[in-house]
Amino acid sequence: MKKITQMLFLLSVTLTTLGQTPHVIVCTFELYPELPQSKNTTTAHKQSATLSNRSSATKPSSQKASTKTFANKPSTELSTTSSWAINPPQIQGIYGTYFGYLDSSSKAGQLVFPRKHQDDSFVLVVAPKITPIFMIQNTIQTFQVPDSVSYKAYDITKGKDARTGLYYWDIKSSELPTSRALPLNAITIVADPSELYVPTGITVTENSPQLCLPPFYVKKTINLGMRALTVLDIRCFFESISRTFKTQGSDIQSKMS
Repeated sequence: MKKITQMLFLLSVTLTTLGQTPHVIVCTFELYPELPQSKNTTTAHKQSATLSNRSSATKPSSQKASTKTFANKPSTELSTTSSWAINPPQIQGIYGTYFGYLDSSSKAGQLVFPRKHQDDSFVLVVAPKITPIFMIQNTIQTFQVPDSVSYKAYDITKGKDARTGLYYWDIKSSELPTSRALPLNAITIVADPSELYVPTGITVTENSPQLCLPPFYVKKTINLGMRALTVLDIRCFFESISRTFKTQGSDIQSKMS
């Protein structure tokens, strides 16, 4: 028994040395990839210029001047460059809830919650607003998505392939009950469904107590200011996550509560 306790302690130190707390749920946000339009725009301009030059060669000289004047106008090609690289959407400050906890994503785009249930399955809900359902006065039964807003729900389950022995996450689209009540194992991302892309299907993962979910992709239309104002109405119903960091020699240990 003593050896098992020592092994568990060493495992805990190893995980905390990596900057992670044992038994956590990690949601990662990444930028939604978009195809650059500048190359297609440039190709279209070149093709248009080639056709214009060919047609101008067959037209009378009186029309060449007007064509030349049009060609000398300032090019708008630079204005068509996507502002994605200049003002990328933020992956910091995206709010999420889980099991009575409320947290916002870090600069690395990570939401980290202490794991509170043993089952490797979740219900992911993406909704711009949630409201409490009171059992009695000052006692909350659960939360729900209001009828006035749209949402998307997903069933996330961890499994193991019998042939290869690989562990994987399986994400499938689902629906909430008619009451739109959130289940106990729900992870809610405070965002409009059009602002977040959740890939469905199979994603290979590792067998670890650290439940690192597949990445979710943030679109450039996300309105972080509006979502933060929405969270102000429900912030008092949740417990914030506090992180304590301790240095011991060359190791950095973290504790989440």
